[in-house]
Amino acid sequence: DTQERGTASRLVLLNDAGHKFDAVPWQDWLRAHSPPGSSVDAGAPPNLLAPFHASATVDINGDCRADVVLETVADLGAGTKRVLEVWLRADGKAKGAPVAYAQPDSSAVSVLEIGLSDGMPSFLDANGDGSIDVVVPACEKRADGGRGSQCVEGSAVQVYANKLKTPMCASAWATEGSGGCRPQSGLCAASEFVFEKGTSSPLEEGVQFYAQPGWPSALRMGMW
Repeated sequence: DTQERGTASRLVLLNDAGHKFDAVPWQDWLRAHSPPGSSVDAGAPPNLLAPFHASATVDINGDCRADVVLETVADLGAGTKRVLEVWLRADGKAKGAPVAYAQPDSSAVSVLEIGLSDGMPSFLDANGDGSIDVVVPACEKRADGGRGSQCVEGSAVQVYANKLKTPMCASAWATEGSGGCRPQSGLCAASEFVFEKGTSSPLEEGVQFYAQPGWPSALRMGMW
């Protein structure tokens, strides 16, 4: 992502047969990889990527294919906001089908808004329901007294739960058509989704996330 005179120039680096990477403007790439009949305005200038961002390729809608999630900065009419754009894999699963990406039908570009003072998002199944959620280190910051953007209070792990319209079935014995859920035989079926602000787990009293200008707070997920 490059910035010139306040405009965004988002680039896609394509691997040319493993020998080099070719830089292609986002709008050109999107025109070539939008599904037939798509209403995507590929000519519209994209939002700027956040200065420090945790963009990712991760399955958001449960079809077992990598979607593109971009952490961006946008003006939504009420000041600057940090928002996550989601571009879903939209081509058929047939071998050799052209790759295509599109935004969710029921969502705007800004699928999820996160706080300006929040740290970098991580992507994982935080509640064990089989869908990928967004987790961020949240806190309140102030920029006076030489403290820069350090967290001063309210540090907590904030979960934004990914609610699939067709979730995984709770029982391993469920079959196709069992109560509007996805059985084990049909786990890789795309579903509509929405992110909901879920649990917030505060850190111990007096403990704050570490963050400074140029070094945003981040979480590292794993098994311990």
